[in-house]
Amino acid sequence: MDDYDVIVVGAGNAACAAAVSARQSGAKRVLMLEKAPLELRGGNTHYSGAAFRIAFDSSEADGGFARSVEMCNGQGVCRKLGQGVMCPSFQATREEKHSTRGRANALRSAMMGLLGPHGMTSKELYDVLDLCLSCHACKSECPSAVDMAKLKAEFMHNYYREHGTPLRAWLFANIARLNRIGHVFGPLANLLLAGPGKWALTALGVHPQRDIPRFAPQRFSAWFQGTAAESNIGRTPVVFFHDTFMEHNHPEVGRAAVRVLRAAGYEPLVLKDKQCCGRPAVSKGLLDEARRLAVHNVRLLAPYARRGLPIVGCEPSCMAMLVDEYLDLVPGEETKVVAEMAMPLDVFLAREAQAGKLHLTFDGRPRQVLFHGHCQQKATFGTVSTRQLLALIPGCTAQEINAGCCGMAGSFGYEKEHFDLSIQIAEMVLAPAVRAAPPDMLISATGTSCREQIEHTTGRRALHPIEIVAEALAEE
Repeated sequence: MDDYDVIVVGAGNAACAAAVSARQSGAKRVLMLEKAPLELRGGNTHYSGAAFRIAFDSSEADGGFARSVEMCNGQGVCRKLGQGVMCPSFQATREEKHSTRGRANALRSAMMGLLGPHGMTSKELYDVLDLCLSCHACKSECPSAVDMAKLKAEFMHNYYREHGTPLRAWLFANIARLNRIGHVFGPLANLLLAGPGKWALTALGVHPQRDIPRFAPQRFSAWFQGTAAESNIGRTPVVFFHDTFMEHNHPEVGRAAVRVLRAAGYEPLVLKDKQCCGRPAVSKGLLDEARRLAVHNVRLLAPYARRGLPIVGCEPSCMAMLVDEYLDLVPGEETKVVAEMAMPLDVFLAREAQAGKLHLTFDGRPRQVLFHGHCQQKATFGTVSTRQLLALIPGCTAQEINAGCCGMAGSFGYEKEHFDLSIQIAEMVLAPAVRAAPPDMLISATGTSCREQIEHTTGRRALHPIEIVAEALAEE
């Protein structure tokens, strides 16, 4: 394949026109194929004149990028309304191009050369994929399991290689690195975020009505080190994969998780050398950076996983990285072992409770909880374990909101051009349900971005489920 300057995929007049256009653009060696070859699984592959580099090693799972696109058979389940998560942008806009099927057809057209010789890195294709919130719902709800989030990440990876990475995208992709720097100047950084920093962020394309999370007075890992002197004799070790926002912005979630784990007889291991899971980088298409982070974390976690230690965390998108994207970013036995042992904390605790290994003592006070599940939690793990965890509290009634995506989707809802759609998605079901909840009802969501969206749209503070469990524990 590398012997040709351009490969045109397709047949008929459109393909011929694409081939002619490629020749007129200076390509000397043009190959025409009726169908995208399924062996195009990695390296540098030319689609209609655009160098398209495949970053995810998905050969075993779905036959490579071309097969992943062709998995969409046009059933249109992604156009459903009022149920499930898929597809949030279509549910809000009702436009075909913003459905999973519409995006797959656009990718197929670009591969066939219908968008010109450089269609695979074109602005037209960018506009079609732009409103994909990368919720991964299509992977679990589509009968063909089309993973548009992964396809979008591949496209963005190549689009930015061709056109350059915008500063805003780079900043969001490297939020963990920026948080480490910012936390050193925590009080000053918080003042700047409320004043001149907010103006600067608006200039970069962050919507002025969004507030960037403030830095906590103390990092979670620093607090945890201060508790290390507590006796852990008789406790079973588990690796606790703390996320970036827990570390710098919401350490109260981590403190609650540690309290519950210790009360249940487990001792969390917080690894100092752990780095960001790479989810922000994947969401922005910076897949080389995501792979670097994945390689580091796999090497760090694999020895514990081989010992049979569970790897647990509170942020669903982080844990989904460990059990899903890592397998394609860093294929190998070590990654498989890590994926097998990684799970959200609620999944681990519910499993231990069902096995009769969990013995917690609660205060006996009744509670009502209104719960919203994270998109990637629903797609990868499901929400049954969260409900089972809350049900451990005597007298606790948990009701799950029948809503799809919250609309925030990481950095998506912060971006100026996406703000209105983000709010529109939240207002379809989630925000009205929270507003209708009684004042004494606890609002809960597993995802950091979900909790931020709930507070922004309703003014109600949402808790992570583990915070509710920790608060319900009887005093020692």
